[in-house]
Amino acid sequence: MSNDRLIQEIAKAYENSPAVQKLLRSTALLPPELRAMFESLAQLTTVTLQARMKSFDDKLKTAATDLERDGVCVIPAVFDTAEIDAMRGGVFRALLDANPTGKYRNGGKVQYVGKGDNAVPSIMFWPTLISTSLNGIRVDPRMAAIVAKFVGPNARQLNNQVYLRLPSEDDSFNWHQDIMFRQPIEDHPRIEETYLQTIVAIDDVTADNGGIEFIMGSHKFGKLPFKAEQRSHLRSFSDDDLPQELRDLERKVPQLEAGDMMLWGVLTAHASRPNRTTRTRLTYMNGFCAVESAKDWPIYSEDGVVVEHADNAMIPRDY
Repeated sequence: MSNDRLIQEIAKAYENSPAVQKLLRSTALLPPELRAMFESLAQLTTVTLQARMKSFDDKLKTAATDLERDGVCVIPAVFDTAEIDAMRGGVFRALLDANPTGKYRNGGKVQYVGKGDNAVPSIMFWPTLISTSLNGIRVDPRMAAIVAKFVGPNARQLNNQVYLRLPSEDDSFNWHQDIMFRQPIEDHPRIEETYLQTIVAIDDVTADNGGIEFIMGSHKFGKLPFKAEQRSHLRSFSDDDLPQELRDLERKVPQLEAGDMMLWGVLTAHASRPNRTTRTRLTYMNGFCAVESAKDWPIYSEDGVVVEHADNAMIPRDY
């Protein structure tokens, strides 16, 4: 368990556990020197806990301002090196258990790019269903806090996938808004307000290795027509396909270090180019919306309490 996770679990215990409160009261029975040591440790833990929680809360406040202004934001250093290493290991273990021809609801469906012996894995869908470590990140208290702040206490999970973006693939995504995947719109009330896309950078992300490029402030233009809505144009980047309304706006590829998270909304225009480096560009994506904004898809949280395991029966059958 990471230090941050441990601290948050201690926080829960201090706030909610009568057993811990009883233990604290029982220090009166200890010899004075042991009691002083215990109380000093408890005070140090509490101070550290408060500092960590305040630091993360400050990051979320900054993220909220950036997200409202730009339609995208970066939260730095959410996960530490050990957690990222475990995540990377989880990705490759999940690939061994993957089912390329299966359904989303079975977990581990893999989409390949290229043909024959040159085909390489590009995206793995719903790996949380077959990977304990990736599910642990999905339900981590930091992820839950992000969902609670930006989506609310009652949320659904609409996607869960790993993008591998290997050096050998020539994959890209054309300009689009994620609302294209949430059709028919009448089945997704208020999706423009409640949808949140998140990624965890497992590798450093740059413009050279296929980092996502955003049109800053594009979410304020509402739903726009994109050529990528014809799926045959989605996986081929072309600047010619950027709507005229957005061409004079600032473009940015946020630089991410492994462990950073990036968030954006359903109306934020974005695209990505091929990975032109010799490095992988692994990212772990999880997308959410308010419960009332979709008819299907697994419940992520109820009254602020995260559902530990995604119910695959709630993933639509045609995926």
